[in-house]
Amino acid sequence: MIVVKDLKKDYAEGESSTAALDGVSFEIKKGEFVSIIGPSGSGKSTLLHILSFLDRPTGGSYTFLGKGIDEMSDLELARVRNKEMGFVFQSFNLLLRLSVYDNVEIPLLYSDVPVESRAKLIGDAVAAVGLSEKLHVETAKLSGGQKQRIAIARALVNNPNVIFADEPTGNLDSKSGAQVMGILDELNEKGHTIVLVTHETYTAEFADRILSLKDGKLEKDEPVKNPRRSKDQFFK
Repeated sequence: MIVVKDLKKDYAEGESSTAALDGVSFEIKKGEFVSIIGPSGSGKSTLLHILSFLDRPTGGSYTFLGKGIDEMSDLELARVRNKEMGFVFQSFNLLLRLSVYDNVEIPLLYSDVPVESRAKLIGDAVAAVGLSEKLHVETAKLSGGQKQRIAIARALVNNPNVIFADEPTGNLDSKSGAQVMGILDELNEKGHTIVLVTHETYTAEFADRILSLKDGKLEKDEPVKNPRRSKDQFFK
């Protein structure tokens, strides 16, 4: 699904430049759960922005579903991003004055899904995160954990090929964080590809594989030896 080869991203600073990514290479197969981890300044946010078509690399190549990012116009990138990718953010990025239904509907407003088909898709997505009873509640009235679960429902509503989760537990207490990670785990078991960016080792270990970045380079690409055990420990 994702093929990254010798990926580079430089940011100009006057007459010089800084390398945020310096020759990163890896692949992610359909149905994998992969974590990207690293300290502040390691390049993980830059990498996520490129993987999710929010930025372009300055060198190397990135192929998504068989097509290179350099082959697509900005309009094509936007269309693929809306149809094939779902996003979960640390700060939820929900419109608090709107209902849960209206928030989850937002990606469908930019799609070719007929209006008459939207209600079922929205209901199914909200049911998948266990909050059907909140469907018509104003989003501002939800707890932090519930807001993040609705953000996951919004990410799911277009049935994307991959879900990018950027520090999804960063603003949550441990119990709510465990619920959110449990939902991502269940989605992965149902076949969804998950790419998780985090600075927390115990959250990263929910994945089957961890990419460790340092100073813009891929330092390690290792399988999680026992992700099930890590998950069980987190839920205790």
